Amino acid sequence: MALYKFDYYYYYYYYYVVVVAVQAFIETYPAFKKMSGTVSKHVTVVSELSRVVGAHCLMDVSECEQELACHDDHSQSLLVTDAVCLCTND
Repeated sequence: MALYKFDYYYYYYYYYVVVVAVQAFIETYPAFKKMSGTVSKHVTVVSELSRVVGAHCLMDVSECEQELACHDDHSQSLLVTDAVCLCTND
């Protein structure tokens, strides 16, 4: 009889734990779904921005702009500018 009581309490406790876990999941699922959608949108936007930056050599253009803005000797920057113009014309 004592073993039967132990099994009964064990299964009752197990059932309670499972129910609590399922209830917690159901309560947090809308937030999870919302966060999942937000992350998906963010990844899509960042991927598209990365593609556009790569397609138009914008990192090279930015480097060229920094060279022109920060250095007085523009002769070296002219070579970089020519290389950037060739890249963006492709």
